[in-house]
Parts: sequence; C-alpha cells; structure tokens
Amino acid sequence: MQKIIDNKVPILLFLASFTYYALLSARDYTWLYVSQDSGDWLMSASIWVVPQPMGSPLYIFLGHLVNLLPGSLEVKMTILLSTLPSAITVALVYLITRHLLGNAGTLKHLIPSIVLLGAGIFLSQSTILEEYALVTMFLVLAFWFYIKEHRKLVLLALGCATAVHVIGLLFFILWAWVEWSNRRVWWKHTWVYILSGLLPYAYVPILMATGSPPFMAGYFSWAALKQYIFNTGNAIVFQISVLDFPARLGLGLGLLVACLGLALVPSLLALHRPLDNTRKILLVSALFPLVYYLLCLDPSTWTFLTFSLPFFALLAGLGLQRLRLNHQVAVAIVAVLLVLVNPFFYNPAVIEASDSPAQDIKTQLEALPVDSVVLTYPGAYSMAVYYINTTTRPDLIPIVWQETGMGEMIWDYNDLRIQYKDYCSWLSENYGIVSDIPLEQVSWCLDNGYAVYIGAPEWVFTGGMGNIAWTQALKEWLVIEGDGRLRQVTGADYAGHDTTQSLP
Repeated sequence: MQKIIDNKVPILLFLASFTYYALLSARDYTWLYVSQDSGDWLMSASIWVVPQPMGSPLYIFLGHLVNLLPGSLEVKMTILLSTLPSAITVALVYLITRHLLGNAGTLKHLIPSIVLLGAGIFLSQSTILEEYALVTMFLVLAFWFYIKEHRKLVLLALGCATAVHVIGLLFFILWAWVEWSNRRVWWKHTWVYILSGLLPYAYVPILMATGSPPFMAGYFSWAALKQYIFNTGNAIVFQISVLDFPARLGLGLGLLVACLGLALVPSLLALHRPLDNTRKILLVSALFPLVYYLLCLDPSTWTFLTFSLPFFALLAGLGLQRLRLNHQVAVAIVAVLLVLVNPFFYNPAVIEASDSPAQDIKTQLEALPVDSVVLTYPGAYSMAVYYINTTTRPDLIPIVWQETGMGEMIWDYNDLRIQYKDYCSWLSENYGIVSDIPLEQVSWCLDNGYAVYIGAPEWVFTGGMGNIAWTQALKEWLVIEGDGRLRQVTGADYAGHDTTQSLP
C-alpha cells in the first residue's frame, strides 16, 4: 500500500503544482517580476533572430516549437516553458527527497516540495514568460540523475540548462569542482555536455552570417559580446560597494526567509560534517546564485534565487531529520501557509489585468498609423517595439536611442559603438534612413512625411532622469504632444550642434 502511495504522490504533486501555477500565471504580455525581457523572447520565438547575450538557443528553439501551436504566444510560452517546468521541478524535489531520506515517511518527503511550491521568488518565475523556471528544472533534473548515478544523463541535463541560459556553464564548473577527485570517471562523458550545452550556441554565428536583423534588443555580434563580457558584465558582477553590501545582505536574507519560512532553519542544519559530495553539490547550487545576487550591482538579479530555492528546499528535507516532530510539523504548517498566502502577492493573472504597462504599450503600438516611426531606447520598451514589429505590425520602423557610455548625447558618428553603427547601417539599408544619430534620424523621418512617436515610461516625459541624453533631448530638442506611453513627435531642433556626420 505504501509503495502505491509513494508512486502516486509525485504525479499528484505535479498536477496540483501545474494547476496552482497555471491559475496564477499571466494571461497576456507583462513585465511583472523582471520579465521585461519577454518582448525579446517573443520576438525571437516569432522569427529567427539572436536575442540578448548570450543567445539562449534551447529556449528560443522551444519557443519556435510552441509558436506552431494555436493560441496566444504569450500564454503558450508562459504555461509550457515556465509553469510546466516548475511543476516538474516540484515533483522532482519529492522524488529526490524520498531517495535521500529513504523510509522517513510520506510527510517528511512532502515537506520540501511544499516549501518550494509556495516559495515567492520561485512562484513569481513560474507564472511569467521567462527562462529561469526552465533552467531550474534542468538543474534539479541533473541532480536527480546524479544521485541515481546516471553520469551521461547528468551531463545531458546540465547541458540543456546551459543551452537555455549561460549560467548553466557556471553550475557545470561548480559541480566539476566538487567531483574533481572523480574527474577520470566523468571525463570520458564530457562530450555529452559539449554537444548538448555548448554546440547549440553555434546557431549564433550562423544567424550572424545569414543577416540576422541587428536589433538593439535582440542583437548579437562579436563586438556586442566583447562589450557585454568586459564592460557591461564587469560593471555589475561582483562590483557592489562595501557601503551598499549590508543593505543587500539584509535584502537577501529577508528574501530567503520570505520564500522558505521556517524551512531555512533545517536547511542550515543539513550542513553538519562530514559533507559528502551529494551535500556539497546541494550546498554550492544553493549558495552560488545567492552570492551572485549579494555581490551584483544589478538589484534585479534577485530572480537568480530561483535557481537556489529547490536546493535550499532539499537541504531543508535533509535537516528535518535533526528536528523534533513538533518542530517538523511547524515547518510544514508555515510552508502550507505560504502556499495559501503568497498568491495574494504573486498573482500575475490579477495584477497585470488591473495595471499592465506592457499591455498598454502593446495596444498603443498596434494602433499606430501605417508606416509610423517609433523612437525608443534599449530595454523593455525597445523589446516591445521589436516584438510588435516582428508579429502584428511589420510596417513600424524602430529607431533605438543611442548614448555614450556616460549617457551623453552622440554628436559624432565615430563615438558610436560598433553595434550601433551596424544598427544605423541596417536602418539605412531597410528604410533609407541615412542619418546616423537619433535627432538626425527623427528629423529625416519628419521631413519625409513619417509620423514619429516616442515610446517611453511616464516618468521620462514628466521629469526624466538627470542630464542623460534621452532626458535632455526630450526637454530641449524634441517637440512632443499627446499623453500615454506613446507621444507624437512634431518637431526636432539641433540647437546649433554640428550634425553633418553621415554613414560611411
């Protein structure tokens, strides 16, 4: 009888988790919970274009497959590439716990899965269109294969995680470090990881060679990759200041407590010596994303804790053995309460229906006159423009705002980064816009009878952000009218600047 129950529990867990996340998931295009990249993913799933670094080949490939199915692409990708993987992860956590604890009883096997089910950050990424839930599923699947001693499948799952998001490579390195003493056993199977995790990125140079549109949100080149690794990456990764670190540490610990509840205590108790390789892998997998978040300038990297939470839940399952029964029950009760309470705070289906800037900009873009020009800047708004451009409104002309690294206005073509120069060449080739800086491009479009609009958040129009070029242009050189997230440009003035540079 117990064996029948044990076999049915993971199935029931999967079904319950899938239903739970699906009911809460976003029903339309949304930027909730740092999903501003969703426009990039939707664009890349609609046409073959390289998305933001580093390319996410498996996620994009699956997006194209999902796009073949009927229905809304936003909903399909959310349900099939976020909700479904998270439900599988919850079931995997149960299977792993049962394997690690043996005959500890169904309740103890269930607690880590319940903890993960209601963990706020994990919940947030399970209900929006993002790649983190899929990466997490492959990482946990790799650990399941690891404890079952299926080495090729471990490397296959780690490879799939890497092919979805390049952070999988760092997990591979950490796991290899833990298993270094067994490297001879693993070495002969590394070809599996290379084929599944690294080879898929070959599609990037292939698309580059075949003329993938050089969109500023969804653009890849060797110059862009170098810029991302050595400038953008170095500027945010492990660069948080000593003065800012205490606040970030407090936030990080607060997020863990809010996600894990009392389960944080047994997760720490699981780290008693001696630590075998299984616990070491659990430990490094739980701590690495946390350390990354604590030391990264970008506060939005709290989403990386999604990768940590299943491993913290598994550590909690191991640590429960060191608690008394009444304490174990308390951990379970708090976990259930989080499952019941967190939907009031993490409910994209309700939140985005009442206030959705992403849906607002999508609706306004789709309603623009034929052959309109949309001026925007790299980020959520430009990705929204490209998404609409590649799906419902191919006639829209996207112009991405260009600034120097210091946020200053570009007045000389030579100051442009290489990827911006390529983008200007693309505009010239496809739309005949021969100017090379935004104000010239806007003026050229106005002179040639195009309706020009600026797509930006409300705060840009009402006050801006200091003296960055975008704000200064709006305040001093561009004449705009209207309201909402799109404003029509009625004039452009160069204020005496020499802007005679042209494309080579």
